[in-house]
Amino acid sequence: NSTVQGQSYVGGIIGYSASGLVVKDSIADVNVTGTTDNVGGIIGYLDTNGTITNCQNKKTITGSTYVGGLVGNATNNITITNSSNTGNINGTSNVGGLAGIITGTGTISNSYGTGNITGTSTYIGGLIGSVNYIVGENIYATGNISGTRHLGGLIGSTSNASSTINKAYASGNVHSTYTSAGSVARAGGLIGINAATLTNVYALGNITSASAVTDVGGLV
Repeated sequence: NSTVQGQSYVGGIIGYSASGLVVKDSIADVNVTGTTDNVGGIIGYLDTNGTITNCQNKKTITGSTYVGGLVGNATNNITITNSSNTGNINGTSNVGGLAGIITGTGTISNSYGTGNITGTSTYIGGLIGSVNYIVGENIYATGNISGTRHLGGLIGSTSNASSTINKAYASGNVHSTYTSAGSVARAGGLIGINAATLTNVYALGNITSASAVTDVGGLV
């Protein structure tokens, strides 16, 4: 199997992109490992106004912070369409099947993830670890999720109350590894911490924890 290895800003195709990058009709079929942050199957770091269309990651992506199947760290006005991740994604925090983090606005449509997403800390999601403002349509994730806090079968955390998600589901199990009883896990079958308006959504997975944590829900 082919591999790409580095410290930070590591991608299967592109490590660091300038603003306005368009990536389309691309398949990442290489294991990617970064020892620190900004690690992605296709792009490690995607700057403002970036677009990913008809792309897929098939292999294992491993890093620390900001780790994603398609992009590790995406900034603002990011669009992901008709794209998917089928590889397992491993990291510490802000780990997701499509994107580890989207710090500004992200529009995600007709996209999915089937890989297992494992983090040793916070903000872990089947598609996105954490996102500020999302417009999501026809998206789903089926992989299992594991981490300490802010965990979601689809998204670990959404922040902006103007966000909307329509026609979405998650079917993977979500497990909090927190071992301190009474700690706030914020783990949900769909989203761990949610500010978005949700319509036509559901979650099917089991939500479990290593101890009696709080703030755990079947959906949110």
